[in-house]
Amino acid sequence: MYVNGMGFLAIERITGVSRTTIMDGVKLVGTLLPDAYEAETIPEVGELEQLETFVGKKNKIWHRSCCRQFSSRYFRLVVGDHSAETFMV
Repeated sequence: MYVNGMGFLAIERITGVSRTTIMDGVKLVGTLLPDAYEAETIPEVGELEQLETFVGKKNKIWHRSCCRQFSSRYFRLVVGDHSAETFMV
């Protein structure tokens, strides 16, 4: 539940377990996890976001951005129409 974004108080209300116990459990699990991933490795999974906007006319402007998993850095940003040429850039 904590990994999915719930706070300690919300988890306490749902489970009936003291938030101090939940915090101790999260800390314990955190010590068992590896320190970090290798930043130089290229992830096999990425994210693709698309945004369509209309400015003035009904001409679609298409914004597509890709970012690496585990990072907020973008490695590609494309702005254009919804044609195959724009998609393949």
